[in-house]
Amino acid sequence: MKKFITILFVFSSFLLFSQGVINLEMNVFNEFSGEALSFVDVKVVNTTTNQKMSKKTNFNGNVSIDLFPNMDYQIFVSKESDSSIVIFQEKSIKFNTQGVAEGNKIESNVNIRPVFQKGGLQFIQNIEFDIFNYSLDEMDKVILDNVIEILKANPQIQLEVNGFASCNLTTDDANSVSVERATVVFTYLTNAGINYERIKAAAWGKEKNVSKCICVPEKPKDTPCTKSDHLKNSRVNLAFTGM
Repeated sequence: MKKFITILFVFSSFLLFSQGVINLEMNVFNEFSGEALSFVDVKVVNTTTNQKMSKKTNFNGNVSIDLFPNMDYQIFVSKESDSSIVIFQEKSIKFNTQGVAEGNKIESNVNIRPVFQKGGLQFIQNIEFDIFNYSLDEMDKVILDNVIEILKANPQIQLEVNGFASCNLTTDDANSVSVERATVVFTYLTNAGINYERIKAAAWGKEKNVSKCICVPEKPKDTPCTKSDHLKNSRVNLAFTGM
């Protein structure tokens, strides 16, 4: 009887795996920066048959998964970063292949959110602006919403907000726009309920450029700043303190 059950199981498994498959091409990105994430853990559970498999994304943040028609799946996407400070929240996604013909290809883009572990809070991503701009876009608000979550969950910590401008502006323009950048971030945080006393805001004009370039080259070996350099310098830097 046991032998018969074993043979039946092997035969039914053969039938399942001999079916045509549906190819799921999944691309995984950092929700904040938009960069593709390599070596992300992808766990696939066929909730119809309870079969499981584990995969990882490649260097380009891509993973190819074969799904069977007329099945229900749950896929768990997670990643531990190289830093002990930042981890990524696990995301659970449900897929249903009812009515999807075998041989078809499905493409799915998944964004996973970096979060900060208690005891190692550090924020390293700048909010970048166009050279004369100081308004927040949707991605900036996503970054700041995560900062707000951290501040609310950790009332003992404070935040530094530092506004900067690119070196190709006049001193007056650079000072003015860096003040506006620090102010718009400060206002967004306080409007969300963060006590203003926990935020130290400062404007630095065109001081402390992050790009290693010379705004007005004077020597043949000087590296002139490109448009990309100026955009990197047009920023607000955020840093947690008092941890």
